[in-house]
Amino acid sequence: MSTAQSTIAQTFTAFASQRMAKSLVNITRCVAQLSEEQMRFRRGPHENSVANLLVHLEGNIRQWILSGIAEQPSDRDRDAEFALDLTIGGADALAALRVTIDEARAVIEGSSASRLMETLSGDFVGVQAIEGVAPVHLRKQVASQPFGKAQSETVLVAIAHIFSHLEYHSGQIILITKQLVGHDLDFTTPRKG
Repeated sequence: MSTAQSTIAQTFTAFASQRMAKSLVNITRCVAQLSEEQMRFRRGPHENSVANLLVHLEGNIRQWILSGIAEQPSDRDRDAEFALDLTIGGADALAALRVTIDEARAVIEGSSASRLMETLSGDFVGVQAIEGVAPVHLRKQVASQPFGKAQSETVLVAIAHIFSHLEYHSGQIILITKQLVGHDLDFTTPRKG
């Protein structure tokens, strides 16, 4: 492994970890401003509540990073993440997300350049189909799927998927929070006048 490859890998994994940490800070600031009722608010079954998004993010990160990369067992029930009648409170959902992000960041930060280019195990292909994610690096044919042959994904692409997915839903949580509290959250430079 060259020095340049190691430097690129370290830069990428540090960036991914930092983006995940920043998303968690933003989510935590939002949740701190919401009541439990607001955490569960949805204008209809076609929308997700902040609580749903927290549960979904925890399940998604656990599936992709802790199960897909670290090969921990997973019993994710993706459909339950979007249930209208969640059985977990907002504070508990945030605590679970925090633990999962911390564990995932450790896995990401410990990924070497050679590990980043390894493919995820064949059992992980079903998750890609559920998530609607097409493999970027078509390295190894692993199973037959209804839409054709499924391919295994690299660790690098899985990490990129996770921090971008987390940022995407963080933006939704920020928007929902702004709408519920009725003011800007001043996460960046405050607006003038």
